[in-house]
Amino acid sequence: MRPISTLSLYILLALLCISQQQHDAVSATPASGFAHSFVRAQVDATNQTKLTTFNVGQFVIDFACESAKPGFCDQASGAIRRACRRIQTQLKFKRPIKAVVAMFRPCGASQPDPKCPHSRFVGVASPTHFYPVKHKDDGLVYEYPTVLLRQTDIVPDDASVAWPQYDIMAAFNEFVDYWFQGEQWSPMGDMIDLEYVATHELLHGLGWGVSGAANNPPNNSTSLILPAHETSPRGTVPEPIKLPLDLDESKSDARFYSFIRPTIFDRFHVMSTAGWPNATRSAVPISEFISKIQTAATRLIASGAIKPMSAADAQAASARLDQTPEHKAIAANTTQVAFNPKDVYSAMESDPEARSIMAAMYKTVTTADSVRFDAGSWAPAGAQVHSLLGLPPSSTRLLMETSHDPFAKGSTLGHIQYPAELQRALKSGSGAPRISSMQIFGSEFLMISSVLPSTLESLSMQLGVRSGIGPKTVAALVATGYTPASSKEWVSRKDVAELVRAEVPLGSPLGAPLTLPDNGDPASPGSRRPEQRPSSNDARRVVSGWVAVLGVLGSMALVV
Repeated sequence: MRPISTLSLYILLALLCISQQQHDAVSATPASGFAHSFVRAQVDATNQTKLTTFNVGQFVIDFACESAKPGFCDQASGAIRRACRRIQTQLKFKRPIKAVVAMFRPCGASQPDPKCPHSRFVGVASPTHFYPVKHKDDGLVYEYPTVLLRQTDIVPDDASVAWPQYDIMAAFNEFVDYWFQGEQWSPMGDMIDLEYVATHELLHGLGWGVSGAANNPPNNSTSLILPAHETSPRGTVPEPIKLPLDLDESKSDARFYSFIRPTIFDRFHVMSTAGWPNATRSAVPISEFISKIQTAATRLIASGAIKPMSAADAQAASARLDQTPEHKAIAANTTQVAFNPKDVYSAMESDPEARSIMAAMYKTVTTADSVRFDAGSWAPAGAQVHSLLGLPPSSTRLLMETSHDPFAKGSTLGHIQYPAELQRALKSGSGAPRISSMQIFGSEFLMISSVLPSTLESLSMQLGVRSGIGPKTVAALVATGYTPASSKEWVSRKDVAELVRAEVPLGSPLGAPLTLPDNGDPASPGSRRPEQRPSSNDARRVVSGWVAVLGVLGSMALVV
């Protein structure tokens, strides 16, 4: 390829923030605590932001954009439509996917404010709801995003389930210098291709890379790690939020009920146990770490080392987390016991057994090549990857990002690992990292934790993957339960997994599969969809905080 001198590499954080059970709110910023409340399932946009509605194939998008820049909103919606089309060249959906996408202004400012802690964010995305599903082979319960469940046969068509209004929420920083199709690309500038970022983020919205197994260094530790925790009792009714978005990431430190369960994506995370105390196997599923940590916490609670919240602390936590009378009543009357997260962290750090597990896990997730995504680790999924894609599961393994030390909130475990050449360049400390060629990123470039200094279309052609979505990235989504676009049959999981109905509130049946006509052009500017209001009985199993947040950490020059 023709050499290019200096290129900007934007490091993007995918803050897979997890904290609680009220899983629709997530204040997504990379700060202490790391369990946030930024995405809420019910978006109340009345009197706040007008929504333009369009659908692209099975994606139904409510788009919020109020930029005064001429043509900006149309260009942004065009980039999002193209991202939706790219995804549907690789996956097919039996039911529509409902998403709310907003162009947000950091701190609500009318112009960029470098003092705003969110000013360097590019975008965020997340599944809005998760429901528990029990796997029949290992007996464990995994959190499934509802966007995925609606595409599978785990939930029968006639089953009554309280589905969220939106399956995915995504937001993009309006003040970023975006490149749009048809404009001239300058490799010397700081432009970012919004279609590139939107494709990456919507894949996170489908559940790709969503893991809470290890994302919370207690008290900002640089040697210990914990899973995310839940801050609301199960069955809590999600609170509506308003657009523009309110980014408040501090709420996860308010209350603790339990550590989270592994997600369906975690089901395929296999980690090396080198350095683990008393390890008898060379590799184990990452769910074992969550299990060991929860067992330790349960033991410390039973011994009295971790005591329930005081009445005063519980009242203060409710004031921060429970924004409606209904939520306050649920928190006040639940039989689930709440704890102060700081007390949990302190007790876990002081307990030798728990501390050794936390330290071993930190070592694992900050050591390159230590965690892989392996579709074959769940036999039914591996068999379907093979039969539907023609790929042996062993050929679709992905090394997940564990090359950052110290732990990188949002990047670690949520992305594909940096190529070894870039790792060496970054660790050399000799100024701008140098790489030999863009070819080192390969066909899976889209889901590394950086957006490369080029357009998605150009990289797709250059790196030999027409859709921009690598075959292993697609295989990972198929392993979780999605169906490849090329398949004549739908992925089936009803014989190997079942919904935990006791934790899923009643609602409306899915009904028969539905295919929408493509209406890629947006509706009239300012058009609105009727808003669905959550009823008082709309108690949904939700888990707050599985968010992918993209933020610019800084420019790094690449010489290729």
